[in-house]
Amino acid sequence: MESGAESQGGGALAKMFREGAASIATHKSADLFKQLDSRALTTEEQAVIDQRVALQRRMFQAFEAQECSRKVGHIREVHEDVSEAAAKQALEWCSNSEEDAVTALVDASFKRRCQAMVGDVQAPPVAVEGRVGASGS
Repeated sequence: MESGAESQGGGALAKMFREGAASIATHKSADLFKQLDSRALTTEEQAVIDQRVALQRRMFQAFEAQECSRKVGHIREVHEDVSEAAAKQALEWCSNSEEDAVTALVDASFKRRCQAMVGDVQAPPVAVEGRVGASGS
């Protein structure tokens, strides 16, 4: 069963497809490829193809944005101290694998590099007498 966010995102893509398909003309042909052996595409046929390709590109961009948002959300569920920008950076460095990014962010130096890359610079921890990490312990 899909979560609310996934079904909303999927619904948006389905709506985009329905609206795009309804607004693009169609041309039926018994065997277009056979016909194209003896003729070239008409301007109208090429326009329909161009419109459908443009729709597919828009839908893919929307899908990629939706997937990125889902992956960043998953990373931030596990690593609550990581900003959205740092989570996106970790995804980029881990070839868009959310599981690899979650695992890599366990390494403090990787996490700091992601944070530094996106400007999430935090002050270094201050050593306090009598606590772990204090100087002279």
